[in-house]
Amino acid sequence: MKKFFVSFCLLGSMVAVKAQDLQTIITDAEVQRVVGTLASDEMEGRRTFTKGIEKAAAFIAAEFKSYGIQPLKGSNQYLQSFAMIRPKFISASGMLNESALDTKQIIAVTCSKDLQVTDKSGYEVAVIAKGANLFGEARKYSGLTKNTIVLVDTSFTNNFGRLAQLKGNMFYSDKSVVFILTPETAIKSITIDAKHDIQEMPLANVVGMIPGKTLPNEYVIFSGHYDHLGINTRNMVNNDSIYNGANDDAAGTTAMMLLAKYYAATKSNDRTLIFAAFTAEEVGGFGAQYFSKQFNPLDVKAMFNIEMIGSESKWGKNSAFITGYEKTDMGKLLQ
Repeated sequence: MKKFFVSFCLLGSMVAVKAQDLQTIITDAEVQRVVGTLASDEMEGRRTFTKGIEKAAAFIAAEFKSYGIQPLKGSNQYLQSFAMIRPKFISASGMLNESALDTKQIIAVTCSKDLQVTDKSGYEVAVIAKGANLFGEARKYSGLTKNTIVLVDTSFTNNFGRLAQLKGNMFYSDKSVVFILTPETAIKSITIDAKHDIQEMPLANVVGMIPGKTLPNEYVIFSGHYDHLGINTRNMVNNDSIYNGANDDAAGTTAMMLLAKYYAATKSNDRTLIFAAFTAEEVGGFGAQYFSKQFNPLDVKAMFNIEMIGSESKWGKNSAFITGYEKTDMGKLLQ
């Protein structure tokens, strides 16, 4: 009983110390400073592909450095840089089974300026048959993981052109997918020549980590997106054209950052903690998509993506809701 009492007192002391640490590290003033900087007019609304979002990224990276957290393993900086590829169509021509293909019958999803494909190029062949879900099937190939020729049945003639949307924004890949509108279901011979103007659009997440003490290869991730809507002079509010985005999502990004500061100070984590500020959420979630591809999902034990906590929940104070409650057991664990 004495051992239990002593242990309980020690635990109480530890909780009190940690509570004190929390109050001295995460303060009202510090929250206001960080969220106020991210949502300031100087950041110009943090729109993707602007100087404003670059300033925000530099600020977050500087904060991470001041906390003493590390860049991701294998990197010497906090910016996780990547690029979106936008191919602008120039021309397309070809032959399939000795019959000429009209330009409107070819949609090449590619990062190559000059794509040339023949039956000797080693492309896999797939078919989207009549009655299939055209867009559902087409998206299976849009990740560009394999060189593929997809023969699309002519019953989809009216919607075939919409497959060009699949090359609106892509991550770089050395693989290509060519959709061909045709009644053919097999390839005896083929030649395709497609030309595009390739535009690379640089982006960067901001990512830091605190290595785990005993389970360094298991990860817990805290994240929020730091981009917003930028400047819009057509829809001004009280003559203000800057969409500052204090709630969406400077608030969540601030929470992620101050959790990084807290755990860096307490040094109490057994698992490796990852802190990520995502870019390009508002234009398609591209930062989160790129980030997620860098990890083995089995190594990620939990992830907390914090969004729009700057205003009170409709259920009142000290309450929150989870998007996608039914998809994991996280909700039940929190309950």
